[in-house]
Amino acid sequence: MNRIKEQMMAGLLASTILAGAILAGGTQLTYEGKTIFESEAKVSFGATYGDRAVKAVVNAKEEGKISVRTDKKPVRVFVNRELLDAGKWNYLDDKKMTTLVVPAGSTSVQFRFDDMATLKPMALVYKVAVDPAANGGKLTLDLKGTNVDEKFSGQVAWPENAAGLYEVTVPENCLLKPVNASRVDDKTYFLTKGSALQVDAEAPGGKAPDVKVTAKCVGNAVSVKSQNREKLLARKDIIKVEGEAFDRMIGGEVSISKEHKNTSAGGCIFAWGTAGTRLEWDVKVPEAGKYHVVFVTAAQETVSLRKFALNGKSVAEAALIAFDGTGGWGRSNPKEWQAFEAVGANGKPVTVEFKAGVNTLALENFCGQHMNLDCIVLYK
Repeated sequence: MNRIKEQMMAGLLASTILAGAILAGGTQLTYEGKTIFESEAKVSFGATYGDRAVKAVVNAKEEGKISVRTDKKPVRVFVNRELLDAGKWNYLDDKKMTTLVVPAGSTSVQFRFDDMATLKPMALVYKVAVDPAANGGKLTLDLKGTNVDEKFSGQVAWPENAAGLYEVTVPENCLLKPVNASRVDDKTYFLTKGSALQVDAEAPGGKAPDVKVTAKCVGNAVSVKSQNREKLLARKDIIKVEGEAFDRMIGGEVSISKEHKNTSAGGCIFAWGTAGTRLEWDVKVPEAGKYHVVFVTAAQETVSLRKFALNGKSVAEAALIAFDGTGGWGRSNPKEWQAFEAVGANGKPVTVEFKAGVNTLALENFCGQHMNLDCIVLYK
């Protein structure tokens, strides 16, 4: 049977409930004058045809004999992933069919034409090289997965102390699915605590596939520390800049809401979800010096990345800030508005040098995650 017919038959079998008696209460399926399937009892049957195997599912009310067209003699036959003893199946060369007895219920059958010896799941562990890591040096992580029925699927959890931007490389035979990770481009992701890399690969013949995953740190994002929002806003020595009172918007759009509750002046920024959208505020500072910069935000995202700049230059210790999610968008629940300031590699809050007079403070959406902004607070 040529490949076109095999594909046509695969589609037919996969979508057909068989009904047609060949014996009393039996079932038969034919295709272009050839018998594809026979059973002593009424059953439902579906199958797919490939170069290495014919895979079928039979649903029967009782145990009975079936015959499946395989076109050539299988090397091995598996029933519900168990290797069937050679004496319990038979190939009929004149009919190009393989016969066996299946139990009652739903039964999966594989007629293998290769040397696959088992269909049972096999645990595999691959090493993932991280060089360099965001926390310095190298890391080796375990990609743990299972090889079963010609497919491998595994996952590697990302360590908390290695949060950063990583360029991840996998072989062409692998499919990468980052979990709880912010995508920068086709290869680069922000990975942090709670992130994982899901890797799937084809395993022809059941053999362990070549899975070589590497990750290279291409940038760091500082984390944030939460403050008590009510106490912060009640201070007399703060400089407060309302988020919705931005002076310039570059590269995209945001919306201003007067409907969100519990904001500092009755308004906030929302729908800030386009990568590259930059907001600038002109902030008047009475005296030069180092200031704490606190952002009051709300987000249902796991993390929201924002570039941070002052007077046209990236803030050295906090050029990219990873804002934590707050569990919601701050529409009605006051707990969803939280106050955050950037924390440096030394674990201490980042203070920023301002000049006396007007300074331009900027935040830019880096990866496209949404984040609502109520206000920005400065204090010495």
